[in-house]
Parts: sequence; structure tokens; C-alpha cells
Amino acid sequence: MRMRAGIQGLLLTLASFVGLLALYQGLIWGGVLPASGGMTQWEENVIRSERYVYDGVTGAPVVLTGSSLMANVMGHSDWDTAVDLGMNGGTSQSGLEILRHSAHTPGVVVVELNDTISRPLDGKLLEGIFGPGIYQLRNAFSMFRTEYRPLSVLVRILATYDNDPNAAPADDTRPRLTARDQQRRERAVARAYPTMMQPLSAAEETEIRRSAVAIQQQITDLEAQGWRVLLTDLPRDSKLATTTREQQVRALLQELFPSDRYRWLPEPPARDWATRDGSHLVRADARDVAAFLREQIAVTMASAE
Repeated sequence: MRMRAGIQGLLLTLASFVGLLALYQGLIWGGVLPASGGMTQWEENVIRSERYVYDGVTGAPVVLTGSSLMANVMGHSDWDTAVDLGMNGGTSQSGLEILRHSAHTPGVVVVELNDTISRPLDGKLLEGIFGPGIYQLRNAFSMFRTEYRPLSVLVRILATYDNDPNAAPADDTRPRLTARDQQRRERAVARAYPTMMQPLSAAEETEIRRSAVAIQQQITDLEAQGWRVLLTDLPRDSKLATTTREQQVRALLQELFPSDRYRWLPEPPARDWATRDGSHLVRADARDVAAFLREQIAVTMASAE
């Protein structure tokens, strides 16, 4: 009797648990629970990646891979049809690896190339998306994805209630560069300038060359799948553009990815590109770069057809 009662209790608990999971998934499918954008920068990377892999896009997409520089540019743009695989604290290699393993229709991929390529591939992110069993489970049931973790959803709901629906959009009132932004910019540039005036060390150059070889192989594999690959660099603060390190990195990448083999997008027009920290463009400039990329991608691909 005791054993039977124990089994019945276990089955009841299991049934309740399954019922709660089914209810949670039903609320997601019904649009009741909002998706989270991520509580940390790394979670933002994971969520953007999961959305592309599990949900995909219609037709042949334009996918932009890169570091937080690309994520910042796309985060301030209104280019809703493009796929942003810029990785905060990461590198183009992670986004390219996602494309290599995904089964979606090939399109155009833009690869950000600068000194951030020396950062390591995010193996934890890739394993969490494509790992055996994990991929099938999250592909079938969105409640197991990062964007629907209960705590993240709760924070999103609370943030929604805190927002003032009558508040004017930030872009309607915010100047390109406030006095506070300018002060932060000057401090960031002053901190970065001594380092940027130093040439790359032998170890740093070796790491960039090693990473370039890996990216070259990724590009070859993606081209074989039907992807059209475009390379670009993104402007950082104009006050650092002529530093020794910046010019050395640019020359090195032009050597490693020569224009007679790889297709580079034109550089954005020269101007006073402003950042809030020496690297990441302010909102207005990020939007201008995104618009420039969109235009140049269309022109470049049209001329190639």
C-alpha cells in the first residue's frame, strides 16, 4: 500500500510538472508572455543567435557578423530585415560558425574584420545551440530557449509596466553628442591613445594571423554552401583612426584578406565619427553607418549579378 501510494504521489507530481510546462509553453504560443532581450550582454548574444537558428528568416537573408561594434551599429538601426549576429565581447568567428551549422537558405553575410578577430570563438554559445538533444528540444519548444527563462520574462514584464507609453522616443529629443557624451568621449580617447600609439606585439600579430586563417576557412566553407561573403571594418573614434596600432591592424588585414580574393565593402566616408568610449559609435553615427552598409551591400551585390 505504501509503495502504491508513493508511486501515485510521484506520478501526480510528474503530471503536475508536465502540466505546468504545457501551460507555460501555451502562454508563449498564445503571445501572452513576452520574450526577453537578455539580462546580460552574453545573453543578448545567445538570444540573437537562437532566434536566427531556431526561427530563421524568410528568403535569402543579409546576416551581419562581428563584435560588439557591429551589435552596437545594428542595435541603433531600423534595418529590421537584416540578421544581427554581432557578438558583445566576441568576434565574427562565432557568427560565421553559426551560419556554417545552420540549415537556412544562404544569403549575404557581412564579416567585420579588425583586431577583435583575435578573440576566441564562443564555444559555450555554440554548444548551447547545436548540442545533441538541446537543438531538437529548443527548436520544438521555445520555452527552453534563453529568451523565455522565467526570471528574464518577469524582468521584461516589470520593465514594460515601468515604461511611460506617452514618453517621446529618445531619437526625437536627444542630440547627436551631448556635453556629457563629449566629456566621456574625451576621457576614453585620452585613456586609449597611449596604447593605440604602440605597435602590435609579436604575440598579438601572431594571434590575428592565426584567427585570420580560421576565418578564411569559414569563408571558404560558407561560399561552398552558397553564401556570398562581404568584408568590412567599422569606424571607431576618428581621434584614434590615425594611431599606429589602428593603421597597422588595417594593413595587416588587407594583406591577409586581399581584394583580389575577397570582396570588401567601401569604407564609410571620412568624417568626425564620435564614440562614447573610444570604440562604440554614438547612436546617430551608428545609425548612419548601418544605413551606409545597407546601401553599399545592395550596390555591391547588384554589380556582381
